[in-house]
Amino acid sequence: MQRNDAALHAHMAGRVLEPQAYRAKLNALADDVQEDSCDVLELADGRLLERRSVPQRSHGMVVGRVYSFRDITRDVQSQAALRLAGRVFEASPYPIFVADGQHRLIRVNPACEQLLGRQSTDVLGTEITRLLGLGVPRQFMECVQRDWEHGGVWNGELWLPREGESGCAVHLSWVALRGADGQLEQSIGFVRDLTQQHAAQKRIDELAYSDTLTGLPNRLLLSQRVETAIRTARASDPGFAILFMDLDRFKLINDSLGHPFGDRVLQEVSTRLQTCLRQSDMLCRIGGDEFAMYLHGGDARIAEQVARRLLDVMLRPFMLDGMGFSIQCSIGMALYPQDGHTLDELIKQADTAMYQVKERGRGNFGFYQPQMSTHLLERMQMEHALRQALAHDRLSVHYQPQVDLATGCIVGAEALLRWTDPQWGKVSPAVFIPLAEETGYIVTLGAWVLEQSVAQAARWMQAGLPVMVSVNISALEMRQPDFIERLTQLLQDYRLPPHLLELELTESILLQDAQEAAQRLDKVAALGVALAIDDFGTGYASLA
Repeated sequence: MQRNDAALHAHMAGRVLEPQAYRAKLNALADDVQEDSCDVLELADGRLLERRSVPQRSHGMVVGRVYSFRDITRDVQSQAALRLAGRVFEASPYPIFVADGQHRLIRVNPACEQLLGRQSTDVLGTEITRLLGLGVPRQFMECVQRDWEHGGVWNGELWLPREGESGCAVHLSWVALRGADGQLEQSIGFVRDLTQQHAAQKRIDELAYSDTLTGLPNRLLLSQRVETAIRTARASDPGFAILFMDLDRFKLINDSLGHPFGDRVLQEVSTRLQTCLRQSDMLCRIGGDEFAMYLHGGDARIAEQVARRLLDVMLRPFMLDGMGFSIQCSIGMALYPQDGHTLDELIKQADTAMYQVKERGRGNFGFYQPQMSTHLLERMQMEHALRQALAHDRLSVHYQPQVDLATGCIVGAEALLRWTDPQWGKVSPAVFIPLAEETGYIVTLGAWVLEQSVAQAARWMQAGLPVMVSVNISALEMRQPDFIERLTQLLQDYRLPPHLLELELTESILLQDAQEAAQRLDKVAALGVALAIDDFGTGYASLA
């Protein structure tokens, strides 16, 4: 084969990315025949060639030059990848460590140093199991080895001790790196600090299982506690008790002093209530001003003792912002298993018992009795029947004459609401009026009675018998925003002179919001309608 250096150089010049630089290097070597040269050529197709050139000598004289070329593309790419991996390793915000085949640390990144609270020089050479503070490293490594055999990685949560401070929970992904022979050469651990995650989970649990206002357990946590107690109950166990407590007339505090003040009162109440319970018991806030208590192993005697303590502690005056006030509570009690087999059943029964306490005068306690449910059902049925009474013409207004004893003449009439039901018969106003007030239906009934009374007074006037008609007005009806407008419109629609209408009010209207009540009464008086205080000193508002 005949040597042709010029053809070779021309061929290479046509392949390299920068031909001019290639030729300039050749010229430089021709000028300095003694130079050893090594450089890299970048080809037009993207490959990289390492070019080496050394003088060819004969008897000490340079007679030529020898060139050699080696494709180093893959080597350069591998080195670049290694450099990139190194930069990622150092800059990673996540802790990473590398261990040898004997599970000894050989490298840690800065994030791992920060997590450990130690410099790399202090931990290199340390066995991973010692670093993790594992009590039984052999068992742990057996578990790791099993996962490595099946998937090449072990994942799990560990408690990592740290230098000079409390440890922290971490998640470790530990990857095995094996050689061509299948033997473990190195391993890489990727660590994630779970401190913030656990704190967030704790907060989520607090929100899920506790009342945000008082910090007490909520109904969900109480439910879990009761379910556990039911599962573990034995025939010999005394069972447990559920107490349901409601603050009496707490709405007055919110209405008069505002909800923020009421919230502080609830916080103070919850603090007091906790002092009455044992560590094995649980107090939770159901909602609003309602509280429920689980009494572990509580029978009727224990439940009564706790209820009395609750009443006593609530009798002590409250003091907030220099203001002293008192709060009563009513408590209903139910016992497991005789009164129910689920929390819902027990709370329902305890609530029923509490409701009976309120009906008897409030500020006391009572146990659930089966007949209470019957009474409550009857009450619900009666409420439904009352709401249907107007549509079915089962309500009527009777007029009781008011006679001047001196003359014997009729000077007025008092409108009285009466109800006759197919099932209940003639229902006493003393029964259905309080029911209507409690449910708010008194507003509808009151508006109907007022219109019927104005219409009747107008008919008597047109018949030449002008008689003043007195109508009882409930406090709730009086507080309706459109009450004055409706009253004015009725007088106009039926052309009734205002002096032939008298509104009878209870003193409770004056006590709930004196300023607003005075303004409304002034407007009524301005219409020419007479006003009277009914049942003064009794606090009883009714249409009876």
